[in-house]
Amino acid sequence: MSASLFSGAAHAEETIKVGVTGGPHAQIMEVVKQVAAKNGQITVVEFSDYVQPNAVLAAGDLDANSYQHLPYLVRR
Repeated sequence: MSASLFSGAAHAEETIKVGVTGGPHAQIMEVVKQVAAKNGQITVVEFSDYVQPNAVLAAGDLDANSYQHLPYLVRR
């Protein structure tokens, strides 16, 4: 996640929807959500597997997911 997602006063009311998996990803995103609250809102959507967040992101119903990285994308 980039700080630029919430940069500038024009985006103060912006909300992004982020997909996470349970456990550490969800816990970390709750802290990120609190820090980001100064500049915008994050809606955290928790999933029980690693496939659904990608499908929901591809469908346009999420703005980001918290665990995506190049090795995962390359092996797909």
